[in-house]
Amino acid sequence: MQTFRPSNYHCSPSHVSQRWHQADEIHVKKLDDKFNSLLNSKMDKKLPMERIAVSAIFVLVTAVVFFQVDKTQPTPYMDEIFHVPQAQKYCAGNFTEWDPMITTPPGLYLMSVALIQPISQLLQVELEDICTTQVLRMTNIFFAVVNIFVLEALYRKIHDKNPSGVASSIVAVNISILPTLYFFTNLYYTDMGSTCFVLLAYLAALHKNSLLAALFGALSLLFRQTNIVWVVFLAGVTFARLVEKDTSQSKQLNKSPLSAIQVAAKFALSPKNWPRLVWTLWLYGVVVACFVAFVVVNNGIVLGDKSHHQAVIHIPQLFYFCAHTLGFLAPILISVGKVSRFLKTSSSRPGRVFLGLILMAVAVHQFSYVHKYLLADNRHIPFYIWRKIYLRHPWVRYALIPGYLYAGWSISDSLSAKSHLWRLVYLVCLVVACVPQKLLEFRYFILPLIILRLNVTPQSKGRLLGEFLLFSAINVVMLYLFMSKPFMWEDSPDIQRFMW
Repeated sequence: MQTFRPSNYHCSPSHVSQRWHQADEIHVKKLDDKFNSLLNSKMDKKLPMERIAVSAIFVLVTAVVFFQVDKTQPTPYMDEIFHVPQAQKYCAGNFTEWDPMITTPPGLYLMSVALIQPISQLLQVELEDICTTQVLRMTNIFFAVVNIFVLEALYRKIHDKNPSGVASSIVAVNISILPTLYFFTNLYYTDMGSTCFVLLAYLAALHKNSLLAALFGALSLLFRQTNIVWVVFLAGVTFARLVEKDTSQSKQLNKSPLSAIQVAAKFALSPKNWPRLVWTLWLYGVVVACFVAFVVVNNGIVLGDKSHHQAVIHIPQLFYFCAHTLGFLAPILISVGKVSRFLKTSSSRPGRVFLGLILMAVAVHQFSYVHKYLLADNRHIPFYIWRKIYLRHPWVRYALIPGYLYAGWSISDSLSAKSHLWRLVYLVCLVVACVPQKLLEFRYFILPLIILRLNVTPQSKGRLLGEFLLFSAINVVMLYLFMSKPFMWEDSPDIQRFMW
């Protein structure tokens, strides 16, 4: 602030007029700047409002679909016959009785109680009276809403997108309507909650908040034990970030996957790096240690009935994942340019391609397993894929190998912007998540596919539209089959419905 002293203060009319006009100009300029700033801020809010509108439409459509599904199937269906009664026991305050047929932890039921409890108090209704099948299913509506905002935040963080960019909203919606995930928004299954907490942990890890990442990762284990793989993934990519910060080895890191492994090993074995590694990763270590203790005490990963969940070395699961991903992400992973580059790359390295095909054929021949559920349960889509394709001729499973090879190459190509270390961490976690599973179950592929899709190089609007239309069409078909094409079993009076 300027101070006027008597010695330099003059009261002549011309001087006063000059001072007045100068002050007026400054005041007008300030007002003009404030107006322009306000105008610009209003304009900047247009895109966020568009994102909110997109999310609101998603929630509205999801709610309409939910109530239609609930109207069609008001009683518990499939695994709900175990989940719903168990949740209702929790609502009644009975936390000691457990159905041995349930193989996953009680996270879903605890979350339902936590969400419904305030509502029951507000309505002055007993908690056990309000825990109906419909209300319990609404837990997944809550997770669906959280997921779409977390997915958008993740995409913007991963790709350093401007917060006002609408493309991130479109990607978030597309991933939210991933058919194998979206279908279970309408039923009382663990998939939505499991996905939600893993995504929250991923977001926290990207923001370098190890405490929240470990906490959300631990909570995800209350929904699905196999989420420990993705807790390790978060620790792995956090470690990779630390290694990549060491600029002295940047050339070696980018040289090849093998050199990246050598640099990472050298970094981890260097005593000077140990304090930083311990400080950054110890919370993930606590979660992993607690999980190991659980496995030892429980005598295995699976709760309850372990007879149908035996671990095997099922290498073709990786091939099924690649084919599954190629199908759902076809607008991104299949194009004339990609196919042309794949053929060019293959022709320039025929020896490697031939060796890869041979090894894949050996894996298919020696390490293929067929779970009895896959052959017996005609309510699931994999039953028909296996019956109509894989059982058509003994050589079909070998004839598909070139397609698997292209799918794997295309996935790797779409992650070309990621570092060698990141891709190695993802590959290891993908192997650990998929290979031990004997049953071909598309729900096992949800999290690895979502993490993959979040990290794919940003796509054009046309490809995003194609992805949206493909997912929407598949969802419409699946919901139509579920609601409009029920069937009966000869040995059961219950109505059966198609599902993933």
